[in-house]
Amino acid sequence: MLELAIPGWDPIRLEYLLVDYNGTLAKDGKLLDGVAKRIHALAKRVEVHVATMDTFGRARFALDSLPVQIKILDDHDFGAKAGYLNRLGPGRTAAIGNGYNDAGILKAAVL
Repeated sequence: MLELAIPGWDPIRLEYLLVDYNGTLAKDGKLLDGVAKRIHALAKRVEVHVATMDTFGRARFALDSLPVQIKILDDHDFGAKAGYLNRLGPGRTAAIGNGYNDAGILKAAVL
């Protein structure tokens, strides 16, 4: 668990990180330099989940050796990431993403 104290907010207790893959952790399907090291560090504090439509078909291979849960989503279901977040629990999940299909998780997650 990762506890955060942000001035003006109630304390946040994170159990999960839900993150997009392409454009966030990767470019053109390839994991960005330094990301693996950071994921290893985060995974010591929170359970890391990567939810992606896997546009380039490389996410599972790139993330296979990392301590993450990988969820490949249907590319026609733009609400799938939000549904995944709801199963984790928005009040205990941080979300990171950069795409149109990430808007729901960015709005609903506690951080």
